[in-house]
Amino acid sequence: MSDHKSITLSHNLRLWVMRFLIMKMAPRESLLLSSYIQEYVLRTKEPKKGGWDTLSIPELIDLMSEEMDELKEAYEDFRRDPTLDNGTHVFTEVADVQNYGMMIQDNMMGNPHGTRGADK
Repeated sequence: MSDHKSITLSHNLRLWVMRFLIMKMAPRESLLLSSYIQEYVLRTKEPKKGGWDTLSIPELIDLMSEEMDELKEAYEDFRRDPTLDNGTHVFTEVADVQNYGMMIQDNMMGNPHGTRGADK
């Protein structure tokens, strides 16, 4: 894809997001709560792991897949032993998966070739 097409795609994605926001759709309560959990998990892990702007989309997809495996394990633990700690672990793993999805979207808006703010 040429630079011009990349810029156009990025611009079009941003326009789509802006149009969606302009529609003034109030987020669902469950979506709002989930986004707060995502933000909490992201802020607690970001100092250790850093940002995602230098990771390619394939790298983020691989990391998301690893998080899916962790989510499955956490849910199985919760099913065997439904404690508050195990439930919290499920919520944290769900947020990790969601955060990788957000990172993929963010990088695509910054650079549809894969990385945001980096030339690869």
